[in-house]
Formats: sequence, C-alpha cells, structure tokens
Amino acid sequence: MVVGLVGLLAVALLATDAPAAPRCEGVARIEPAQAFVGQQIAYGLRILRHETTGSVRWERNLEFPGFRVEWLPGSIQPGVRDALGPADVFEERRALFPARVGRLPVPAAGILCNGPDGDLLAEVAPIEVLSMPLPDVGQPEDFGGIVGRVGMSANLDRETVGLGGSVRLSVLVHGPANLWEVRLDPTPELAEQEAEVFAHPVEIARDVGRRLTLRRYAVFDVVPRKTGSLVVPALSVPYFDPETARYERARTRPLEIFVEARAAAAPEERPTEEAPAEAADAPVPLWLLGVAGVVAATVLGARLRQRSGAGADPREEIAACMARAEQASAEGRPADALEELARSARLALSRRVPGALGLSTEELFERAGSGPGREWVQLLQRLDRMRFSGTPDPAETRDVMASLARSLRHDDAAG
Repeated sequence: MVVGLVGLLAVALLATDAPAAPRCEGVARIEPAQAFVGQQIAYGLRILRHETTGSVRWERNLEFPGFRVEWLPGSIQPGVRDALGPADVFEERRALFPARVGRLPVPAAGILCNGPDGDLLAEVAPIEVLSMPLPDVGQPEDFGGIVGRVGMSANLDRETVGLGGSVRLSVLVHGPANLWEVRLDPTPELAEQEAEVFAHPVEIARDVGRRLTLRRYAVFDVVPRKTGSLVVPALSVPYFDPETARYERARTRPLEIFVEARAAAAPEERPTEEAPAEAADAPVPLWLLGVAGVVAATVLGARLRQRSGAGADPREEIAACMARAEQASAEGRPADALEELARSARLALSRRVPGALGLSTEELFERAGSGPGREWVQLLQRLDRMRFSGTPDPAETRDVMASLARSLRHDDAAG
C-alpha cells in the first residue's frame, strides 16, 4: 500500500511561470461499467496536478454507495507534459463490488487545488455502474453468491495417524472474487466415518495490485475414532464466472488418512547445529529488547484487564503480531515482518477509530483526529509505503519495528 495520494498532493511545490489555470483536474473511470451483482470492478481516479499547484486536498470525498469497497494501491507518474506544461499524475484506485441490482451511481467529488491565485475547485464528474442480476438458469442449489473465478486446494499435515491422534486439514480458496462468505464444512461426511472435526477461525488475506485477489484459509483438526482408512471428501465451491456468464465449481481432490491402532510415531527431529561459542556473548540489539519488553508488558496488561472484567482490548493480539514480526525479522523475512507490524498499527488504531482494520489510510487520517491517533496513521502510512515499494530493506524494517515498540509503550503509559 502507498501513502494516500491526496495526502501526497499536500506537499508544497515551488510556483513557476506556467499558466495559472487550470492547475489540476480529476477524471474518473470504471471498468467494466456494466457488471453482475457481486462482480469485482475497478475504479480509478486520475488526478493531474500542474507544477503551479502548491497543495491539493479533498473538497468532497470519494463515496461509493451501493458497493462494497476495497482499497487498491495507487500510482504516481511525475514529469508528464501536456498542453499547459509539466504536470504530475496521481491515481487513486478502488476495487468495487456491486451490492445490489440496478443503476449504481458514484457521486461527484471535488478537489481543491491551491495556487498563486488562491483555491481552484476541480470537479470530478459522477459515474454510473449498471449492476445486473445473476441468471437463474444453471444456478446450483448450494450457490452462495460467489462471483469471479475461484481456485481451491486442500492438504493434510500427515497421512498416517494413531487412534486418538489428530490430522490437520488445510483448505485454501483463492481468486479475484467476493470470497467473504465462502462456507466449507467437511463435518457431515467425516462424522459418518466416525471422525470428529474441530474448525479453526477462518482467515482472509488480501493481495492488492491492479485488482484485488482474496485468499481464504480454512483449517480443521480431524480426530478419527476407528482404525482403517478415513477419506476426507472432495470439497467444492460453486461460483459464477462473469467472463463466460456460466456457473462453475472449484473442487479439491479427496484425501485419505490411514488410522493405526497405536499412536503414530512423531516426526524425527533434525539435529540442530551448535552455534559458535562466541555467539553466546554477542550483544542483544536494543531494538529487539524493546520489542520483547513491549510484547511482555502488553500480554500482561491484557490478561490483567481480562481478569478484572474489562471490555475487549486488542493488546494481546498486538503482542502476538509483534512477536511474529520479531521472529520474521530475525529470520530475514522483512516482508512478513512488515505485514505483522502493519496489523499491529491498525489494531492500535482500532482503540481510537472504530473499524480501523477495514479502512484505508486516507479514511483513517480523516477520522483519527490530531494527537496520538494521527501519529499512528503516519506510522501506518510509512509501513504501507515500505510494504508495497518493492523489496523491503531489513535495516529500515528493524527501525520501524523499534518505532512501533516505542509508540506502544507511550500509548500504554498514556492509557
């Protein structure tokens, strides 16, 4: 994710002798303009800012009534020339999912461009999407409203287990589709084979680029109650493919578990190499000590609040994210560390801004107000810029982790 583009536009530039007006303009587009309800469509707002413009800010924000909205990273193209001279081009992007059938308008927006002669209002014209109903012909009985091409896979953490043991079944559903409501439940088929199933909370990951791709993870622990062969049935998800205008079905393959009378032997552990003797005396980085202290204090504080009957608090989850970020950074995985740090920052913001986990940084910037909340948004913007700017720098990752640890300490002390 990059920093909100309108926020970037607020950076002051030196005025030149280029024509005073128009200093900026915004043009919106939607692709496709005619789509099925639930289908992902791409919204882009191209903002052209001439070099005479000092700052740009929203006069009327973007609004998308009738759609589910997901943020997409924007783009910046400096040094473009048009008939009026040099200009920079910025683009705001969103993934939109029509929530109902009919003509769905995206209202007009307004951008205030500041220049030598004062503010100039650049109007962004309204735009409309025609949302069509899904066909009844060929619709499966178990269709759950998924629109967009979908893929599936399933695997077991082991194929042999002793009676009384458990096997973990992991299922992945992925695609540029509205996968929030996918339901998978192998319990009925496995119960007939005398096995218990325990479902873990479902997790959704977002891959953002020119469009949004969702990955939905479902994990189950399967506990067989008799020896022999236990077949995990093929799982499937019906979906509507807007490109072919047909209903299709994504499927996994059946999986087989062999249940033995005795407990299965634990996987053989690989011997670990001894660290060099001098490594034991190596100093621990101060930033790592700070992170460890924040994790411990946050977990303790959350548990004390739980014992005292306080309301829900995200601090324990923040601590877990920080611990995972610390591990990922130590293992040389800065991209994974940044993802955990970004979630930590959003969880911290959720204590001040309801729904912070699902808001764009632009929306958070507006709702957080001044003071500590605004500082959290700026930290999140830095994290997002690092995450989506290519290969993250490990040193900068450690630096932002230390900054986040300090902010957490100050936030806890203030609270």
